[in-house]
Amino acid sequence: MIWTDALEAQARVHAEREYPAECCGLLLQPRGGGGGVYRPCDNLQGEDPALDPDGRSRGTDTAFRLDGLEVIRAEREGLEVRGIVHSHPDHPAVFSAMDREQATWRVGNDAPEPTFPGVSYLVISVYDGRAEDAAWFHWNEGLGDYEPGDAP
Repeated sequence: MIWTDALEAQARVHAEREYPAECCGLLLQPRGGGGGVYRPCDNLQGEDPALDPDGRSRGTDTAFRLDGLEVIRAEREGLEVRGIVHSHPDHPAVFSAMDREQATWRVGNDAPEPTFPGVSYLVISVYDGRAEDAAWFHWNEGLGDYEPGDAP
């Protein structure tokens, strides 16, 4: 297990600091093993609000967009992305339809596939500026969907 209490504390502080916007960050691990690293990232959702699965425009208070260059930078530094972290301001720590939309891709009518195979997702609920519940979600190949599970 690479996710530690110290890393969770860092992610919670980040989520509280970004409230009422969603925070986003990466759980990284050196290639070949070793301890985890939490890297806070900027939420770019406000620069180009995306549409949710229902066609509504979403801002940083209800969605996040992680800069893909953060993933490339981490990989160039010899780190593997093991988790993507984000918060849900004033909402529960569940994997929403928008989260699933961003975490998967599909071609035509094919079944969805994970955008980042082997990467888990942590959702932290933040109510009135205080981080509360947190839940990890992992891809289940048999279900073709994400389901709750233990920290990586």
